Amino acid sequence: MPTKRAACALLILFTPSFQVGACKGAPSVPAGNTEQGVATMPTHDEVLRAVQEAGDVELLDWVQAPGDYTLRRVDFEGLTGHRVFRVMPKSLSHPLAFYVAEGADGRAVVTSGHVAGVAELVRSEPGLLRGPGGAARLLELWCDTADACTLVEDGSSLTGVSADLSLQVLPALVEPAGTGWRVQMHVLDDAGQLQRWRLDVPAAGNATASRDTLATDVSRVRP
Repeated sequence: MPTKRAACALLILFTPSFQVGACKGAPSVPAGNTEQGVATMPTHDEVLRAVQEAGDVELLDWVQAPGDYTLRRVDFEGLTGHRVFRVMPKSLSHPLAFYVAEGADGRAVVTSGHVAGVAELVRSEPGLLRGPGGAARLLELWCDTADACTLVEDGSSLTGVSADLSLQVLPALVEPAGTGWRVQMHVLDDAGQLQRWRLDVPAAGNATASRDTLATDVSRVRP
């Protein structure tokens, strides 16, 4: 993940038909919080293990001790076997967060900026991508914490792109690929880069992903 994370926070925006990131936040609590003897949040060890497995040195810096961050439960439509938590480091001057998804077995994976974690979630939670808003949910979980990711499904909503490129910006493609999934979508980041994101998640083996920059200095048309 890029080291420019401290530049800005996750941004949730609206498309004409649905909200990017259909989720509801719960109150922030320390890692490993319990309610009436039942664990309601991942333990610090589970969060730490997820970050270590992701191999992300920057994130690891933020979660060295339980008091370094807080957790907030976030509900995502289509998930039945996982709970998603926003991890919010306390030491940063800008409000940041990254996502971890915890399965019923207590194992958590980092999804923000990490294809392996996203692919694991997609394989075990087919409902995540099904139905309206599947691409938006995926984008929120996958987006790097440094980027304000906006799903773009209509080229006419953009300025700074050529007429030909505008016609290529179409609604996100989310489709089964054999027993796996294939996703293609257009994303505008907070630096004004219009990108085409692709994700192929086979039923087994490594997922493949790409992010191709199509134009720079792009912005959305103000209503």
